[in-house]
Amino acid sequence: MIEHDLEKVKRRRALRKKVKDRKWNVEDNPLNHIEHEVAELICLKCLQRWIGVYYTPLKEIVCECGAKGYIIKTGQTIDEGADE
Repeated sequence: MIEHDLEKVKRRRALRKKVKDRKWNVEDNPLNHIEHEVAELICLKCLQRWIGVYYTPLKEIVCECGAKGYIIKTGQTIDEGADE
């Protein structure tokens, strides 16, 4: 009985490690294949600014203040792959 439980624990650990490795593997990230845009966004209602990565129309983004449709790009350019 104890040997059976030990094998079960080993299989669970191996599965967890496999899932964890896959989760953090950048090559397997499905978001890499979605066409997206990175920009500085601002809410016209509360004037909060943030860097946003989005793939939906701006009118669908909801600000933390609860305003939907008040989000615009500030026009500041952001280079995703720029050398430092």
